[in-house]
Amino acid sequence: MRDRIINKLVCPECSADRLSLQNAKRDRLEITDAELVCGSCRKSYSVTRGIIDLLSRPSESVTSEIAGWRKYHTSVRNPEQFQDAWLLKLPRIDATVSPDAKSIASWNNHADNFDLALAQLRINGTEEILELGAGRCWASATFARLGCTVTALDVVRDKYIGLESGEVYISSGVFFERIIADMERLPFADESFNLVFSTATVHHAPDLEKLFTEASRVLRPGGRFVAINDTVAGWLDSAQDLEEIELGINEHAYPITRYKRAMKRAGLSPKFFLPATWCKQLESGRRDMRHSVKIAAFGLCSAFWKKKMVRGAVDYYLANWAQLAWGIGLHAIAVKR
Repeated sequence: MRDRIINKLVCPECSADRLSLQNAKRDRLEITDAELVCGSCRKSYSVTRGIIDLLSRPSESVTSEIAGWRKYHTSVRNPEQFQDAWLLKLPRIDATVSPDAKSIASWNNHADNFDLALAQLRINGTEEILELGAGRCWASATFARLGCTVTALDVVRDKYIGLESGEVYISSGVFFERIIADMERLPFADESFNLVFSTATVHHAPDLEKLFTEASRVLRPGGRFVAINDTVAGWLDSAQDLEEIELGINEHAYPITRYKRAMKRAGLSPKFFLPATWCKQLESGRRDMRHSVKIAAFGLCSAFWKKKMVRGAVDYYLANWAQLAWGIGLHAIAVKR
């Protein structure tokens, strides 16, 4: 951590903005170890290896989430993912760092949607950005390389799973703050950020209303909340049967109406977009689906998509209305009113 982040922080216990630094140890880049003490309630929080731990009294769902990710991601199960070289390639990995073709394809789909979001956001390097559910920190590192002031937030600390992954980027000269905290109880002062970003994160929230209310609170007026690569439930989708859920990870498939309602109640005006992965699939006419109605509907949409004169209408329909039936996947930018 660096000293300037203290100006944005509030105590998770009493919400006072009176945190002070004590017993600080520094290296050439940052404060590596210290205590943050609240001048109001006297609660003390640790800084270890540059990471600020503000996860005060974690809820049962947060505790379950942390344990679940540690079981799900292991060096035995995915050895290539526990290498610095793999981290540095994210989000667009290739055969030089992974032998798993499915993993490569999945990550490159993720990267396509991230690149679309970057193009839509038009980052200029002056933004102060909070990333929710930062995990391995690759998105935070990307924003930092663009000149932004970035804070990565997650509940998991472990390297190659959580925030200690940031050491790989920071050691190469790309700095961003790292904070362990609950995204439904953000430890920041009101109006601290221009942009709150999330990728494959929002659907992990047990309470969407709390998450969006907190995100809106820490955004400045006119600031933007971005959510990409999130699960959306459609009418034709079957119930989730995921290993992650069995391990205790908070996986939810919310319908698009829930996302939209929660954003609006939090004072955010959302706009929904068709993910880049879907655009490619519509162009090729190929998508892996099993439901006969979905297959027929996709074929029809693909045929219209290839007619450039009506592509805009197809894009709007799929992003805003077909979500109800199809559950395409969330790609949204919401502006704070």
